[in-house]
Amino acid sequence: MLNQMRGIRGALLLFGLLAVPVALSAQQASVAGRVIDSSGGALPGVTVTATNVDTGIRTVAASNEEGHFALPLLPPGRYTITAELSGFQTQTRTGINLDVQQAARLDFELGVGGVRETIEVGAPLVETQTSSLGHVIDNTRIRDLPLNGRNPLELARLTPGVTLLATAFLDTRNFNLTSISINGGQGGSNAVLIDGGSATLPERNEYAVAPNVDAVQEYRVQTTRSPPSSA
Repeated sequence: MLNQMRGIRGALLLFGLLAVPVALSAQQASVAGRVIDSSGGALPGVTVTATNVDTGIRTVAASNEEGHFALPLLPPGRYTITAELSGFQTQTRTGINLDVQQAARLDFELGVGGVRETIEVGAPLVETQTSSLGHVIDNTRIRDLPLNGRNPLELARLTPGVTLLATAFLDTRNFNLTSISINGGQGGSNAVLIDGGSATLPERNEYAVAPNVDAVQEYRVQTTRSPPSSA
């Protein structure tokens, strides 16, 4: 991650823009899971397809010998995910909403036969793939909440643990990364990524340009991160 490479210990504000069709991996979501049969045995070779409802773009993966599959690099949005294997039921999950940088888990159990089953996913997917904590500021709030100065970063203060520093100017024209503390951290320890690329000036650890409020799909205030892998 950018802040690991640069030695920054603070939090990330991760933006996904409406106007950019291809996002880099640091901004994208992922889905992983396991496919089993009705007896609990692993099902290898299952074709798992994630279809973006808004764009129609499909991402396809196959389960391995242990039934595990992974769908990485999914742009945030609404999805339908289907698991199918010859001789088994085809199961489709609809109503899946993936947020920026979400690592979700979705498991399938396929019975024998040619029946097609569709399941509406009402609750948010459980995020068990990472111990990172964060809060998504979605497009509805960006669009509908008042923003004096039209700076979407102002809404970062809706996140638990984010506070405006006493030394910061209250004038929104002066609102910047050094104006907020995330979980008690210093204002100069924050960073911004926009569609996976750094938008942080190295001189003062400040964002170069505030994202246009009309172009932001959503963003995530990453308050804590997973510990580095020991591998």
